[in-house]
Amino acid sequence: MRKVMWILLASIIILGMAGCGFKDIDNRFFVVSMGVGKAEAADQIKVIVKLAIPSGETRADESNFIIISEDSETISDAIRIIKSRVDKELDFGHLKAIIFDEELLDQNVEKELDWFLRRRDVQMIAWVAAGRPSAEEVLKIKPKSERLPSNTIFLAFDLKGSESPYTIAKYLFEFYRENKSRGISAIMPVIEAKGDLLEINSSLILDDYKKSALLGREETKMMNLLKNGLENPQFKVKQEKEIFVVSAKKAKTALKLRTPKGKDPVMDISIKVNGLIEEAHTNINDQNLEKYNEALEEEIEADTLALLKKLQDQGADPIGFGLRYRGSHFQNDSEWKEWQEIYQRLRFQVKVSADIQGTGLIE
Repeated sequence: MRKVMWILLASIIILGMAGCGFKDIDNRFFVVSMGVGKAEAADQIKVIVKLAIPSGETRADESNFIIISEDSETISDAIRIIKSRVDKELDFGHLKAIIFDEELLDQNVEKELDWFLRRRDVQMIAWVAAGRPSAEEVLKIKPKSERLPSNTIFLAFDLKGSESPYTIAKYLFEFYRENKSRGISAIMPVIEAKGDLLEINSSLILDDYKKSALLGREETKMMNLLKNGLENPQFKVKQEKEIFVVSAKKAKTALKLRTPKGKDPVMDISIKVNGLIEEAHTNINDQNLEKYNEALEEEIEADTLALLKKLQDQGADPIGFGLRYRGSHFQNDSEWKEWQEIYQRLRFQVKVSADIQGTGLIE
């Protein structure tokens, strides 16, 4: 009898909890993406939610959603006001993209990020990006090929759709970790609204949750190469009157830090590229492959050094050279001060090994 009583009591408690907190799926709005931007009032922020409208049948040209925005001092207050305008409960379990106004990132956004990190129903694997000209304009875009709301953004970042060397993907937990860690600068992609399409080919570097530098298209590609390596990238080589494009199968990068006594520290960077010539504006042939390899090596080396010098001059380190140094020097807090001094006089030695295997189908 005692066991039966315990079972009955547990059943009553579980049923009571389900009745209070559970909402049927028909009574929910799923927030698939969310934006945070600047409001008209200086002490407020604009919160934008993109709500997916479920339908029984999905068509290729159908992507139904609702955009609702609200200005408030806090995200929590804005969400509660937005709830008063809809007839269903907001569910953040499917939130996969968080977009900040690029203009908002001119100031520290740590307090705006706090809400997303504390909510237990917001996934830490949500994507983080900057919106241009604003987060709201980006969320309003409805590409004709999009079947599900915001699916264009999701496919671009998780590489299940288009794979571009100009696109950097950043998870929420990665963005937070990079802002908190010594030895690496946070970086996030920029999504630009252009007509009825979204363009993702530039990036922002942040320092203390605040924008510190902008990387253009080619700089973002080189950043991807140095940080992660690239699959199927393209490299344009332009020397005097010769212009050709190499389609690489793979590009790999290896880094090694040397700190010789009495000499300036050196970061050795080795890059290996192999592929085929995809396009040429002049006559080329297989007999001059060695010449083309040298031209490609010089082009990649110059672009790499230009990017590294720009980052060094601004004190930014999105590749994480400082983490590598701190990982091999355990001296409490002193190794961080040493690295800051070392980074200012760090020399970069870039060695590129190119292997162009052919000129395509044209002999």
